[in-house]
Amino acid sequence: MEKESQMLNKSFGLKLQELRKGQKISKPEFAKYINVSLEDLDSFEKGDAFPPENVIANIIQILKIEPSELFAFNQYIEQLTNNQEYARIKQSLTPREFQVLWYMCRGYDNPEIAEVLEVSTHTAKAHVAAILRKFGVKTRTAVAYIAGKNYMV
Repeated sequence: MEKESQMLNKSFGLKLQELRKGQKISKPEFAKYINVSLEDLDSFEKGDAFPPENVIANIIQILKIEPSELFAFNQYIEQLTNNQEYARIKQSLTPREFQVLWYMCRGYDNPEIAEVLEVSTHTAKAHVAAILRKFGVKTRTAVAYIAGKNYMV
């Protein structure tokens, strides 16, 4: 299993390099975009480590690629259903945040969420901000992607 994991990491690293270079994005610029250190990006591209889910979501968004284009990606995502980090996130969400998450994943914006839940737009925005913080990402797209892949909604 360890050898298979190393092969997947290497494969992902090579694909990541290829995609980044194809978009003509420098390493320092890309590291900044996906919110990791240059050392971490080097480690991902060499295949020494596999990026966490929130970084993968940022990579997909920055490079504008489909997850199915990444050889190792889907196999890695399958393993996340057993990941304790996402169990922790799921448990940390309040019942109201789960409701907001459900609507976020279906493309509702803050005013639409506020209307459906009969709260102020400010309150809806506060719930969205709390969800983004708990997921460790900056965009609603990343939250929806992670939640969907981990069967949270």
